[in-house]
Amino acid sequence: MGEGLVSIIIPIYNIEEYIDACVESILDQTYKNLEVILVDDGSKDSSGKKIDEWAGKDSRVVALHKKNGGQGDSRNYGFAHSHGEYIAFVDGDDWVEKTYIEKLMDTLIKNDADMSGCRFFRNRTDGEGYIYPRPDESYRFCENTQDYMVRVYNNFGVYCGPCMKIYKRKIIVDNMFPNIRIAEDAMVIREIAFRCEKIAYIPDALYMYRDRPNSVMTTKRHYTLDEQKLRMLWLDEDMKFYREIKNNVLLALAEKAFCYYIYNDWAFFDRECRGYYKSRYYKALRHMVITPGNSLGAKCKYIMFGMKIIASR
Repeated sequence: MGEGLVSIIIPIYNIEEYIDACVESILDQTYKNLEVILVDDGSKDSSGKKIDEWAGKDSRVVALHKKNGGQGDSRNYGFAHSHGEYIAFVDGDDWVEKTYIEKLMDTLIKNDADMSGCRFFRNRTDGEGYIYPRPDESYRFCENTQDYMVRVYNNFGVYCGPCMKIYKRKIIVDNMFPNIRIAEDAMVIREIAFRCEKIAYIPDALYMYRDRPNSVMTTKRHYTLDEQKLRMLWLDEDMKFYREIKNNVLLALAEKAFCYYIYNDWAFFDRECRGYYKSRYYKALRHMVITPGNSLGAKCKYIMFGMKIIASR
């Protein structure tokens, strides 16, 4: 049986210095039946020109140009112009190993899965780096949606963005990615997972994530209430969904994740943000503490933090 067509959708915005490395790594794949869709999201540098040059060099490359709408909008636009039986997403400032597509496709087909994924190597600007998630002998797995989402909320080794994965086309739908500028990656993972019957993962670190110093993901700063609401929107939507379907296991884990983010980001909240999330933290904490499945250590940690913010003014 021949290789199915894989459409790789790559959003591009003001990353002229990284485009060549990204596209070269895609075109150098051992898996050859590819459609590489480069979506210029209204770049102000020479990114648009660069992707046109790549389209002129290789017939597998398609260059698209659109008004600036954000990364999610670019993914939707690229998907609407794709033709592959399988879909993958790569960020334009990252790159991948030569066997990235081949190994993920092999995993997908052999397990008759709807989605396959791998670990990634986080490349820091200081020359250091590490594999994420950390090595774990149980990382190779094939399972259902429920077990997969348990791993997501337990931070067990499943990166919750759309990259580092391949999907059967039926899993991705038109306009799936939200048109927001903060935490848009996390917004789709639950919807994607619940469209899958089987999900397979391998321990190989095949995706090279570039940790840029001034990117939104790597810059810690103070958040306004509106910004934090966007950052937490994916968890709000997840918790609402689990209440509707009466899935108390995933609801408790989503609430634990909610407590984690409040705990981790509290120092960066302004006064209004702290006032809004203090009561919400208590509500999530109460349910998380009484629900089986969350560790005693996690419960104690978040209870102690709750006592701390009660005492604060």
